[in-house]
Amino acid sequence: MTFKIHPHLFLSDGFFSKPVLEHCGKNKYYDEKPAHAHNFRKRIVGGQTSLYGEWPWLVTMQLSKNGSKHGHLCGGTLIHPQWVLTAAHCFESVWASFLTDDPAAWIARVGEHNMFKDQGTHVDVPATAIYLHPDRNPPKTFNLDIALVKLAWPVKLNNMVNVVCLPREIDMFKPGTVCVTAGWGHTIESGNVSSIVRHVRVPIIDNAVCNVLYSKIADQVKLHIGDDMMCAGYKTGGKDACQYDSGGPMVCYDDEDHQWLLSGIVSTGYGCARPGFPGIYTRVSRFIPWIQEVISVN
Repeated sequence: MTFKIHPHLFLSDGFFSKPVLEHCGKNKYYDEKPAHAHNFRKRIVGGQTSLYGEWPWLVTMQLSKNGSKHGHLCGGTLIHPQWVLTAAHCFESVWASFLTDDPAAWIARVGEHNMFKDQGTHVDVPATAIYLHPDRNPPKTFNLDIALVKLAWPVKLNNMVNVVCLPREIDMFKPGTVCVTAGWGHTIESGNVSSIVRHVRVPIIDNAVCNVLYSKIADQVKLHIGDDMMCAGYKTGGKDACQYDSGGPMVCYDDEDHQWLLSGIVSTGYGCARPGFPGIYTRVSRFIPWIQEVISVN
Protein backbone atom coordinates (compact mmCIF):
# COMPACT_ATOMS: atom_id res chain seq x y z
CA MET A 1 0.00 0.00 0.00
CA THR A 2 1.15 3.52 -0.70
CA PHE A 3 0.20 6.35 1.60
CA LYS A 4 -0.21 9.56 -0.28
CA ILE A 5 2.56 11.25 1.95
CA HIS A 6 -21.69 23.89 3.01
CA PRO A 7 -23.36 25.68 5.22
CA HIS A 8 -24.65 22.41 6.68
CA LEU A 9 -22.41 22.92 9.70
CA PHE A 10 -22.96 21.20 12.97
CA LEU A 11 -20.61 22.83 15.43
CA SER A 12 -21.69 24.66 18.55
CA ASP A 13 -23.27 28.09 18.20
CA GLY A 14 -20.69 30.80 17.87
CA PHE A 15 -17.92 28.49 16.66
CA PHE A 16 -18.16 29.84 13.14
CA SER A 17 -18.97 33.48 12.53
CA LYS A 18 -21.72 34.29 10.03
CA PRO A 19 -19.28 35.47 7.33
CA VAL A 20 -17.35 32.19 7.56
CA LEU A 21 -20.56 30.18 7.16
CA GLU A 22 -21.66 32.22 4.17
CA HIS A 23 -18.35 32.01 2.33
CA CYS A 24 -17.08 28.51 3.11
CA GLY A 25 -16.37 26.37 0.09
CA LYS A 26 -16.10 29.28 -2.33
CA ASN A 27 -13.19 30.64 -4.31
CA LYS A 28 -12.66 33.82 -6.27
CA TYR A 29 -13.34 32.25 -9.64
CA TYR A 30 -16.82 30.86 -9.67
CA ASP A 31 -20.27 31.13 -8.20
CA GLU A 32 -21.15 28.11 -10.29
CA LYS A 33 -19.63 24.72 -10.84
CA PRO A 34 -16.19 25.17 -12.44
CA ALA A 35 -17.03 23.05 -15.46
CA HIS A 36 -19.68 25.62 -16.31
CA ALA A 37 -17.36 28.57 -15.75
CA HIS A 38 -14.40 27.67 -17.92
CA ASN A 39 -12.88 24.73 -19.72
CA PHE A 40 -10.53 22.65 -17.59
CA ARG A 41 -7.11 22.64 -19.16
CA LYS A 42 -5.60 19.19 -19.49
CA ARG A 43 -3.87 19.96 -16.22
CA ILE A 44 -1.40 14.85 -8.97
CA VAL A 45 -1.37 12.05 -11.81
CA GLY A 46 -3.43 12.68 -14.94
CA GLY A 47 -4.46 16.04 -13.54
CA GLN A 48 -4.13 19.67 -14.53
CA THR A 49 -2.51 22.80 -13.20
CA SER A 50 -4.82 24.72 -10.89
CA LEU A 51 -5.61 28.38 -11.18
CA TYR A 52 -4.11 30.81 -8.69
CA GLY A 53 -6.34 30.62 -5.61
CA GLU A 54 -8.60 27.94 -7.07
CA TRP A 55 -8.51 25.81 -3.90
CA PRO A 56 -8.07 28.38 -1.10
CA TRP A 57 -8.60 25.83 1.69
CA LEU A 58 -5.63 23.74 0.56
CA VAL A 59 -2.81 23.66 3.13
CA THR A 60 0.75 22.38 2.86
CA MET A 61 1.96 20.73 6.07
CA GLN A 62 5.71 21.23 6.38
CA LEU A 63 8.09 19.48 8.77
CA SER A 64 11.14 21.06 10.38
CA LYS A 65 12.77 18.70 12.86
CA ASN A 66 16.10 18.73 14.69
CA GLY A 67 17.36 21.56 12.53
CA SER A 68 16.47 19.76 9.29
CA LYS A 69 13.76 21.14 7.04
CA HIS A 70 11.87 18.42 5.23
CA GLY A 71 9.52 20.93 3.60
CA HIS A 72 6.17 19.83 2.19
CA LEU A 73 5.20 16.35 3.35
CA CYS A 74 1.41 16.33 3.38
CA GLY A 75 -1.60 18.29 2.34
CA GLY A 76 -4.35 19.49 4.62
CA THR A 77 -7.65 21.34 4.53
CA LEU A 78 -8.58 24.51 6.37
CA ILE A 79 -11.97 23.84 8.01
CA HIS A 80 -11.82 26.80 10.42
CA PRO A 81 -9.46 29.80 10.54
CA GLN A 82 -7.51 27.99 13.28
CA TRP A 83 -7.95 24.30 12.40
CA VAL A 84 -6.60 22.03 9.66
CA LEU A 85 -7.99 18.58 8.88
CA THR A 86 -5.51 16.07 7.47
CA ALA A 87 -4.43 12.41 7.56
CA ALA A 88 -3.17 10.72 10.72
CA HIS A 89 -0.46 8.75 8.92
CA CYS A 90 1.37 12.01 8.17
CA PHE A 91 2.44 12.09 11.82
CA GLU A 92 3.10 8.40 12.55
CA SER A 93 6.71 7.26 12.88
CA VAL A 94 5.66 3.67 12.19
CA TRP A 95 5.64 4.62 8.48
CA ALA A 96 8.85 6.70 8.47
CA SER A 97 11.21 7.36 11.37
CA PHE A 98 11.36 11.13 10.78
CA LEU A 99 7.59 11.57 11.13
CA THR A 100 6.32 12.90 14.45
CA ASP A 101 3.14 14.09 16.12
CA ASP A 102 5.08 16.76 18.01
CA PRO A 103 3.36 20.00 16.98
CA ALA A 104 6.57 21.98 17.52
CA ALA A 105 7.99 20.28 14.41
CA TRP A 106 5.19 21.33 12.07
CA ILE A 107 4.23 24.45 10.15
CA ALA A 108 0.98 24.90 8.24
CA ARG A 109 1.32 27.08 5.15
CA VAL A 110 -1.88 28.60 3.78
CA GLY A 111 -2.33 30.63 0.61
CA GLU A 112 0.40 28.76 -1.28
CA HIS A 113 0.32 28.16 -5.03
CA ASN A 114 3.86 27.81 -6.38
CA MET A 115 6.23 26.37 -3.79
CA PHE A 116 9.32 27.45 -5.70
CA LYS A 117 8.24 31.02 -6.30
CA ASP A 118 7.37 33.46 -3.53
CA GLN A 119 4.26 35.28 -4.70
CA GLY A 120 3.70 37.02 -1.39
CA THR A 121 0.37 35.34 -0.68
CA HIS A 122 1.30 32.50 1.66
CA VAL A 123 1.36 32.62 5.44
CA ASP A 124 3.19 30.16 7.71
CA VAL A 125 1.51 29.34 11.01
CA PRO A 126 3.04 27.04 13.66
CA ALA A 127 1.03 24.09 14.89
CA THR A 128 0.27 24.11 18.61
CA ALA A 129 -1.54 20.77 18.93
CA ILE A 130 -2.10 17.64 16.84
CA TYR A 131 -4.96 15.25 17.53
CA LEU A 132 -4.97 11.81 15.91
CA HIS A 133 -8.08 9.67 16.08
CA PRO A 134 -7.75 7.80 19.40
CA ASP A 135 -8.86 4.43 18.01
CA ARG A 136 -6.37 4.32 15.17
CA ASN A 137 -4.08 1.28 15.24
CA PRO A 138 -1.28 1.44 12.65
CA PRO A 139 0.20 -0.46 10.94
CA LYS A 140 -2.32 -3.25 11.52
CA THR A 141 -5.18 -1.30 9.96
CA PHE A 142 -5.50 1.53 7.44
CA ASN A 143 -8.77 3.03 8.64
CA LEU A 144 -9.43 6.02 10.94
CA ASP A 145 -6.81 7.95 8.98
CA ILE A 146 -7.73 11.40 10.23
CA ALA A 147 -6.08 14.11 12.32
CA LEU A 148 -6.80 17.67 13.43
CA VAL A 149 -4.09 20.31 13.69
CA LYS A 150 -4.66 23.41 15.79
CA LEU A 151 -2.82 26.50 14.58
CA ALA A 152 -1.12 29.05 16.81
CA TRP A 153 -3.56 31.75 15.69
CA PRO A 154 -6.54 32.11 13.32
CA VAL A 155 -5.53 32.92 9.77
CA LYS A 156 -7.07 35.85 7.91
CA LEU A 157 -9.48 34.77 5.19
CA ASN A 158 -9.12 36.34 1.74
CA ASN A 159 -9.09 35.42 -1.96
CA MET A 160 -6.21 33.00 -1.43
CA VAL A 161 -7.23 31.63 1.98
CA ASN A 162 -10.69 30.31 2.80
CA VAL A 163 -12.30 27.48 4.73
CA VAL A 164 -14.03 24.58 3.02
CA CYS A 165 -17.57 23.57 3.93
CA LEU A 166 -17.95 20.44 6.02
CA PRO A 167 -20.56 17.84 5.11
CA ARG A 168 -23.38 16.63 7.30
CA GLU A 169 -23.19 13.17 8.84
CA ILE A 170 -25.83 12.01 6.36
CA ASP A 171 -23.90 13.23 3.31
CA MET A 172 -22.57 10.02 1.75
CA PHE A 173 -21.71 11.27 -1.77
CA LYS A 174 -23.16 8.65 -4.07
CA PRO A 175 -21.03 6.49 -6.38
CA GLY A 176 -20.56 8.18 -9.72
CA THR A 177 -20.36 11.65 -8.19
CA VAL A 178 -17.38 13.41 -9.76
CA CYS A 179 -15.26 15.21 -7.18
CA VAL A 180 -11.88 16.94 -7.15
CA THR A 181 -8.67 16.25 -5.27
CA ALA A 182 -5.78 18.73 -5.25
CA GLY A 183 -2.22 18.96 -4.03
CA TRP A 184 1.48 19.24 -4.76
CA GLY A 185 2.14 15.50 -4.95
CA HIS A 186 3.91 13.42 -7.59
CA THR A 187 2.61 13.81 -11.13
CA ILE A 188 3.67 10.25 -11.90
CA GLU A 189 4.11 7.40 -9.43
CA SER A 190 7.91 7.56 -9.38
CA GLY A 191 8.17 11.26 -10.15
CA ASN A 192 8.88 14.44 -8.22
CA VAL A 193 6.74 16.75 -6.14
CA SER A 194 4.91 19.35 -8.23
CA SER A 195 5.92 22.95 -7.57
CA ILE A 196 2.46 24.25 -8.48
CA VAL A 197 -0.91 23.07 -7.19
CA ARG A 198 -2.57 20.53 -9.45
CA HIS A 199 -5.98 18.91 -9.30
CA VAL A 200 -7.82 16.01 -10.86
CA ARG A 201 -11.48 15.11 -11.19
CA VAL A 202 -12.33 11.57 -10.08
CA PRO A 203 -15.65 9.72 -9.70
CA ILE A 204 -16.59 8.12 -6.40
CA ILE A 205 -16.64 4.32 -6.55
CA ASP A 206 -18.96 2.14 -4.49
CA ASN A 207 -17.18 0.58 -1.50
CA ALA A 208 -18.31 -2.92 -2.43
CA VAL A 209 -16.82 -2.53 -5.90
CA CYS A 210 -13.63 -1.10 -4.42
CA ASN A 211 -13.28 -4.05 -2.04
CA VAL A 212 -13.55 -6.46 -4.96
CA LEU A 213 -10.85 -4.55 -6.84
CA TYR A 214 -8.48 -4.56 -3.87
CA SER A 215 -9.13 -8.25 -3.14
CA LYS A 216 -6.72 -8.92 -6.03
CA ILE A 217 -3.81 -8.01 -3.75
CA ALA A 218 -5.12 -9.76 -0.63
CA ASP A 219 -1.95 -11.86 -0.58
CA GLN A 220 0.11 -8.67 -0.16
CA VAL A 221 -2.02 -6.61 2.19
CA LYS A 222 -5.21 -7.17 4.13
CA LEU A 223 -7.39 -4.18 3.44
CA HIS A 224 -11.10 -3.69 3.95
CA ILE A 225 -12.75 -0.51 2.71
CA GLY A 226 -15.08 0.19 5.63
CA ASP A 227 -17.80 2.77 6.17
CA ASP A 228 -15.27 5.36 7.33
CA MET A 229 -13.43 5.10 4.01
CA MET A 230 -14.30 5.78 0.38
CA CYS A 231 -12.77 5.19 -3.03
CA ALA A 232 -12.50 7.43 -6.06
CA GLY A 233 -10.83 7.06 -9.42
CA TYR A 234 -11.11 5.15 -12.67
CA LYS A 235 -10.97 1.39 -13.14
CA THR A 236 -8.74 2.09 -16.13
CA GLY A 237 -6.38 4.15 -13.96
CA GLY A 238 -4.58 7.22 -15.22
CA LYS A 239 -5.93 9.77 -12.73
CA ASP A 240 -5.30 9.78 -8.99
CA ALA A 241 -3.71 11.45 -6.01
CA CYS A 242 -0.13 10.34 -5.33
CA GLN A 243 2.72 10.53 -2.83
CA TYR A 244 2.84 13.85 -0.96
CA ASP A 245 -0.86 14.44 -1.64
CA SER A 246 -1.62 12.62 1.63
CA GLY A 247 -3.93 14.49 3.94
CA GLY A 248 -5.19 16.76 1.19
CA PRO A 249 -8.83 17.32 0.30
CA MET A 250 -11.26 15.63 -1.98
CA VAL A 251 -14.10 18.09 -2.47
CA CYS A 252 -17.48 17.70 -4.15
CA TYR A 253 -19.53 20.57 -5.52
CA ASP A 254 -22.95 21.37 -4.06
CA ASP A 255 -25.02 22.52 -7.03
CA GLU A 256 -27.77 23.83 -4.77
CA ASP A 257 -25.66 26.04 -2.52
CA HIS A 258 -22.82 26.63 -5.02
CA GLN A 259 -20.17 25.63 -2.50
CA TRP A 260 -17.52 22.93 -2.22
CA LEU A 261 -17.96 20.25 0.47
CA LEU A 262 -15.09 18.25 1.94
CA SER A 263 -15.99 14.65 1.15
CA GLY A 264 -12.67 12.91 1.70
CA ILE A 265 -9.07 13.07 2.91
CA VAL A 266 -6.37 11.58 0.69
CA SER A 267 -5.26 8.43 2.52
CA THR A 268 -3.77 5.48 0.66
CA GLY A 269 -3.88 3.25 -2.39
CA TYR A 270 -1.93 0.67 -4.35
CA GLY A 271 0.57 2.82 -6.17
CA CYS A 272 -0.82 5.85 -8.02
CA ALA A 273 -3.40 5.78 -10.81
CA ARG A 274 -2.80 2.09 -11.52
CA PRO A 275 -5.56 0.35 -13.50
CA GLY A 276 -7.95 -1.47 -11.19
CA PHE A 277 -6.85 0.31 -8.03
CA PRO A 278 -8.67 3.57 -7.26
CA GLY A 279 -7.48 5.94 -4.57
CA ILE A 280 -8.66 5.43 -1.00
CA TYR A 281 -9.89 8.34 1.10
CA THR A 282 -11.09 8.92 4.64
CA ARG A 283 -14.84 9.60 4.57
CA VAL A 284 -15.16 12.93 6.41
CA SER A 285 -18.91 12.73 7.08
CA ARG A 286 -18.30 9.73 9.35
CA PHE A 287 -16.12 11.84 11.63
CA ILE A 288 -18.28 14.91 12.15
CA PRO A 289 -18.99 14.09 15.85
CA TRP A 290 -15.28 13.52 16.53
CA ILE A 291 -14.29 16.75 14.80
CA GLN A 292 -16.94 18.59 16.78
CA GLU A 293 -15.75 17.11 20.07
CA VAL A 294 -12.06 17.84 19.54
CA ILE A 295 -12.59 21.42 18.44
CA SER A 296 -15.20 22.19 21.08
CA VAL A 297 -12.99 20.92 23.92
CA ASN A 298 -9.78 22.49 22.66
